Amino acid sequence: MDSIWESKERSLKRRIRLDRSSEELGQQGYRRVICNDPQANAPFNYRGNSISTTKYNLFTFLPKGLFEQFRRVANVYFLFVAILSLAPFSAVQSVTNIFPLVLVLSISLSKEAFEDWRRFKNDRKINSSFVEVLEGDTWVQTTWSKLVVGSIVKIKSKEYFPADMLLLSSSNDEGLCYIETSNLDGESNLKTRRALENTWKYATPYEARNFRGEIHCEHPNDLLYTFTGNLVMDEETFPISTEQILLRQGCSLQNTSWIIGIVTFTGHETKVMMNALNVPSKRSRLDKKIDILIYFLFGMLFVMSMIGGISCVLFINPQLWYLELQIDTGDIFSASPKAMVGVLMTLSLITLYNTIIPVSLYVSIEIIKFFQSTQFINKDLNMYHEETNMGAQARTSNLNDELGQVEYIFSDKTGTLTQNVMEFCMCSIGGIIYGSSLSDDQRSDTYGMRIPSEQLHVNRPKCEFYEKGFNFCDQRLMGGAWRNEENPEVCKEFFRCLAVCHSALPDEESTSKEINYQVSSPDEAALVVAAKNLGFFFHRRTTTSVIVRESHVQGLGSIQDVEYKILNVLEFSSSRKRQSVICAHPSGQLILYCKGADTAIYQRLEDNKSPIAVATWNHLRKFASEGLRTLCVAYRFLDFSMYQSWNAMFQEARSSLTDREQRIHQVAELIEEQLILLGCVAIEDKLQDGVPTCIHTLLQAGIKIWVLTGDKMETAINVGYAACGLIDANRRQLVISSDTKGDSTEVEIKDWVKQNLVFYLEDGKEHRITNGNNTTLVIDGKCLEYALESDLHESFFELSCQCFSVICCRVTPLQKAQDVSPKISKQCPQLYKTGIENLYFRWQLLGRWLFFSIFQSFIIFYFSILTGFSGKRLGKILGQWDVGTLAFSSVVIAVNFRLLIGNSFLTLWHFASILGSFVVWIIFLIFYTSIYSIWDFEENVYGQLLVPISTLDFWFILCLSPVAVLAADLAFEGFQRIFMPYDYQIIQDEELSPTGRNDQQLSKGLRAWLLQPS
Repeated sequence: MDSIWESKERSLKRRIRLDRSSEELGQQGYRRVICNDPQANAPFNYRGNSISTTKYNLFTFLPKGLFEQFRRVANVYFLFVAILSLAPFSAVQSVTNIFPLVLVLSISLSKEAFEDWRRFKNDRKINSSFVEVLEGDTWVQTTWSKLVVGSIVKIKSKEYFPADMLLLSSSNDEGLCYIETSNLDGESNLKTRRALENTWKYATPYEARNFRGEIHCEHPNDLLYTFTGNLVMDEETFPISTEQILLRQGCSLQNTSWIIGIVTFTGHETKVMMNALNVPSKRSRLDKKIDILIYFLFGMLFVMSMIGGISCVLFINPQLWYLELQIDTGDIFSASPKAMVGVLMTLSLITLYNTIIPVSLYVSIEIIKFFQSTQFINKDLNMYHEETNMGAQARTSNLNDELGQVEYIFSDKTGTLTQNVMEFCMCSIGGIIYGSSLSDDQRSDTYGMRIPSEQLHVNRPKCEFYEKGFNFCDQRLMGGAWRNEENPEVCKEFFRCLAVCHSALPDEESTSKEINYQVSSPDEAALVVAAKNLGFFFHRRTTTSVIVRESHVQGLGSIQDVEYKILNVLEFSSSRKRQSVICAHPSGQLILYCKGADTAIYQRLEDNKSPIAVATWNHLRKFASEGLRTLCVAYRFLDFSMYQSWNAMFQEARSSLTDREQRIHQVAELIEEQLILLGCVAIEDKLQDGVPTCIHTLLQAGIKIWVLTGDKMETAINVGYAACGLIDANRRQLVISSDTKGDSTEVEIKDWVKQNLVFYLEDGKEHRITNGNNTTLVIDGKCLEYALESDLHESFFELSCQCFSVICCRVTPLQKAQDVSPKISKQCPQLYKTGIENLYFRWQLLGRWLFFSIFQSFIIFYFSILTGFSGKRLGKILGQWDVGTLAFSSVVIAVNFRLLIGNSFLTLWHFASILGSFVVWIIFLIFYTSIYSIWDFEENVYGQLLVPISTLDFWFILCLSPVAVLAADLAFEGFQRIFMPYDYQIIQDEELSPTGRNDQQLSKGLRAWLLQPS
């Protein structure tokens, strides 16, 4: 045994020594910060602390903004037409194309400027915040923007940290402080940070001004949860980790009067800002689809113009002298060769027909989106959170229309689906289960979904010793009764592990059992509270030890405080999936306590086939089947000489400036082996209120849900059942788990994953034909890692898209207004599918609109032409300007009334916009024809309006044309609503006339909803 240890030790020492000599000592591959001397850091040219999250600045706004606008195909088209209109062959005046384009771009750029101005104001507010900086021996207030690397600053309670800092000291005598990171990671529980013991004394301005040292650390990066560095002070080197680092802006000081720290990173070099991407230019699917539509319309426009150009070439003939083609028409009809006439005419007709693509299209969309975000989303009372006094905040309006087309939701389990309030409720010690379990009936009801999941959790009774985090009932362990169990020594070490192996801190030193713990995770608090209630009360922590009040160890009723000297802490991480503490018992015995995931513990056991290990493994599966989180508990005794040798390597790895985390893990592997299993714990994390109903509603709306969790597969599946519909007994399950392959190699597991993907894809095609899309995929983290590799990810993506829901276990770290009432929308979530399936903007629908628009154009054109021949005033027929006025007025009325028909409900805004459009057109017409200019000639627009309005035919056709063109639309709408209704139309009829619907017309999901018993 010793020879194996010595061999591993020599190998690892050699590797660490070679790495350090080549990477660290040979070159300065680290950041150097001279403490308390900002001027000395000036040659390093570190960035200032001012930040900017804006998309533009004064110099980039116009070029970058115009570039963003001309990413839209329509704007490129309008620019092209505006340039053509400047040519002498243009059929229209250039101002008619240039002015609308400038107006459109101005409105769009104004919206961009307004949204960026809000970002700028927020940046200015942050940059102008005040912080206390040490100058001499006094604290002086300065703004965040003036803070520089190396400065010593003082932060008070409730304040945010202005930069990334190294914690020197705090109001706590042991250099401890509490921080809130909810803005960073969404977790509400407080985290702890502790200064190095050697810097605690720098707690006053007088002492802090004498602080001298250097920080050698990693270069700026975006890794929020790692930090590698050393503090060089008084010719000694002290390792720095995340335990001493305070991050800018995402964290605030809580439950601590003040702290003093040294600025290490500023501004855009801080970790939070390194994670903040530049403001992206987001475009919705609607915008992209409109671009395709513009291509199509432009193609149609070009074909029409080309036909006109070719016809012109064929039509031109000198014998047709009466057309006066050579008079006042420029060179367009006299160009040579003759084909050039066709080219020029084609371009001329493009300028003439350019309104087939409306210049106001994007402006209308932009204005609508802007008001949606500022007046509706931001002021929606249903999205107001009273506890924080905050409403919804739409940072950008570009993606508003995507809200109604959400098809996938990716959700974490802990804290999102669950309350993140952990309760210790069961355990297995020495192969024996303790605590109350769900009955077999309750468990089968869970899988069969015959009882709501909320009732499932209520059914676990509260014990007489209940307190927050502890809901454990078993008299065999309470009150020292564990001494009478079959393995009392195992019970004792199990409780000691819970009381010692953690990073919890009591709020204050107290011997009262009414004590609160500050912990990094709620499950850790549950374990410490459990240890307290089972007779091992952790009530005090110092920098080097924890004090546990142990009951009934020396004898029934005995109580004594035991101080465990903490020698090393091997922290939990997502890759390690375990935490270990090496401590010294007052007797001198060295003990390693370890707790973690079963996969991390079992592969490090001295004997994972022992009776206790086998029994505990079965208990783990039982706990997981009830939806409980599980952790294994183990320990080992250490030889002192072996520990000394290992500790030397550990301290060397801790002070490494390159690959520190990896080296610490390598060293930890040497001592976290040959563990003795004590048992496992089961912790309950209840579902949030309303989660089952919410998920059921989302699934009914056609939204596919992915749940990501670090739990065991059995736990994940059980939560899938309990979460109301992610999994149920009638749904097909596809399971891809690495546990199935046991101790197979990486290559074998990957091949097995590939085989599963291929088989499930082929089998799924036949299944969908006969059963529809009712499949759930369950995959664990290891298999998911292979499935996302380049050669398999397409198959995995195709398979997951075919599934109703996806649950990923053991992984490492809605809204559209319906045209019906919100109450019905929630009761009938199938209506949401219209957004996902894009029913209101399909190519078939656009084709139908195009067909009707051509039909309506013919109607209006010929009605107007006939009026021109029949309508007379003073013996003259109506001219082209009169007919044009009639035609365009008819179009304005027809289009606005068509929009009115297309709305399922009407408000004051609808009437104002529709009536206002026509009124504005009339006002413009009166104004435009009332002004005389040098460009007006005989029979031109001046006074033109008086001619048509004085004839009866004008008013007759103006009323008849819109009715005629809309008759076809009304007929089709009526036919569609009766024989091919949308679901929302059926619900509208259901609200108005419950007996008037036809159930045979309903979609399958909607029919199922309506048939539900009331």
